[in-house]
Amino acid sequence: MVIPFSVRSYLAEPAVARPPVRLRRDWILVGGAAIAAVAEAALRTDAGWTSLPLGWRLASLAAVLGGLPALLVRRTRPLLATAWGFGLAVGTGAVAAAFGHRLTGLGTGAVLLVTAYALYRWGSGRDGAIGAAILVVAWVVGTATDAENLSDVIGGFIVLCVSVEVGLTVRYWHAARERAVAEAMSRERAELARELHDTIAHHMSAIAVQAQAGQAVAGGDPERAVAVLAVIEATAKEALGEMRSMVRVWRGGAGDEAELTPRQGLAELARLARHRPGEPAVEVAMDDRLGPLDPAVEAALYRMAQESVTNAVRHARRATRVQVRVTADGDEVRLTVADDGHGGTAARADGTAGADGYGLVGMAERAQLLGGRFTAGPVGDGAAAGSGWLVTAVLPRQVA
Repeated sequence: MVIPFSVRSYLAEPAVARPPVRLRRDWILVGGAAIAAVAEAALRTDAGWTSLPLGWRLASLAAVLGGLPALLVRRTRPLLATAWGFGLAVGTGAVAAAFGHRLTGLGTGAVLLVTAYALYRWGSGRDGAIGAAILVVAWVVGTATDAENLSDVIGGFIVLCVSVEVGLTVRYWHAARERAVAEAMSRERAELARELHDTIAHHMSAIAVQAQAGQAVAGGDPERAVAVLAVIEATAKEALGEMRSMVRVWRGGAGDEAELTPRQGLAELARLARHRPGEPAVEVAMDDRLGPLDPAVEAALYRMAQESVTNAVRHARRATRVQVRVTADGDEVRLTVADDGHGGTAARADGTAGADGYGLVGMAERAQLLGGRFTAGPVGDGAAAGSGWLVTAVLPRQVA
């Protein structure tokens, strides 16, 4: 028998790593469901319920209450939670049917469908396959013991399928988003690799030129050759320092050969200022007290400012001005990019500035690698007119 590739791929999937254990809302859910179940059992007045002997009504209530603790382990042990919750409810109904009673279930028991959702949201592929068998058995037994007509049969099946589908949809949506974030971070590291390549290539070229000059004058002018060696030493030390600085923050590699391009830093930051028709005016201001900065920090400031300006121009509705400021702050340097746009926070909160759709993710990753801090969000009430958006990055002057 040939198993379709999609099925085989699903069966090979591991459980989602590091799921939340128990959250406060889990206890609230269990407590609220328990209260609702007790209230339903006490206040329900339909004939199907009141005609049952008291003992079986209590058994139906006990089945729901006994299954509620499964909600507390639904993320870490989703298969166990599903088997626990559905097995207890359906098993109680089957025992009642064996004694000649049609056990009408409590509506509150529908909360146990959360375990079916959790199984396909957090569980492994093999757990999902086993859980599917459990759900089918539960549907068949539940239909035989509790369904009154065809609509109940079809409705129960649809409800189970919806729980499974929602779990799978949320699972793959989160997985796709995590892959996109990882790709954005990888591209940012690749950009750092290109900058490292450019830095070393520049210094090595200078060293090669000086070495050639030293060879040319070594025979006739030894003093000049010594001076050339001093220049080579200084250049090599500078290159080594910059390389160490960038390698400390660079994790990963560029898959393609980087092109030689000039390093972009504070000198190029002023070029972001512009005033084009139909776009907000971009103003750039830099503190005179900045002093020398680590080359990796300068490159990061430029990239973050460029990304933030692009973000503001694309997503800040009715913005008239974007202000870029770089100021000295002790041993740190602070970059702020603010606009006076109206709303637009939903798009920008997802980091949709860059071509990869995760501009904010890349900026935050670069700031973290350099040992700095990064924040981005609306100013005040993000929905208010003219509230604007503020990006702030604080980086060390020198990478430790």
